[in-house]
Amino acid sequence: MPRHHANRGVVAESAMEIVHLGYRARGHYCQRNPTPYKVIGAAPTRSVPGALRVVPERDGPPDWIVVAESTAFLMDVKSSTGDRWSYSDLPQHQAQAFDRWETQGSSFRAGVLLSLHHHTALAWLPWTWLGPRWWRWWAQPERATPGTASLSVAELAGFRCSWDWMPMALRLAGG
Repeated sequence: MPRHHANRGVVAESAMEIVHLGYRARGHYCQRNPTPYKVIGAAPTRSVPGALRVVPERDGPPDWIVVAESTAFLMDVKSSTGDRWSYSDLPQHQAQAFDRWETQGSSFRAGVLLSLHHHTALAWLPWTWLGPRWWRWWAQPERATPGTASLSVAELAGFRCSWDWMPMALRLAGG
């Protein structure tokens, strides 16, 4: 993953850690999928003894697997401080992972929890809705017509939720 894409959603992902603690307390399965890293040496700092220098070993998977109410979700958290979210912020390998996940059966659902405008607009975007739009853009990113390379806050209307994304995801999954 390009360095400029890494850790851009740290605030949103930290919020997910808290939300998912609550999900676990209710008996749901929540697994954080870490980016695979390769250690390249000791960090050149004395302030953190034992710190290591690492680099991504390969592209990271979507952020989470969450299983609740007989539905297995593969999700990623994306964030933008602006009023639009660019499709280019979702790497191809994650789109492919969402596609593979959803072909496993009707109880496998994928999606993106999107946070826009300094976390004031949150939405669960099911891959069944987002995927076709993303792949259309992916086929011609340099020639995308205005408004087809990103999503605006207004386009999230039917998908808005709180950080507690699961009720919306289950509703949209038919659960």
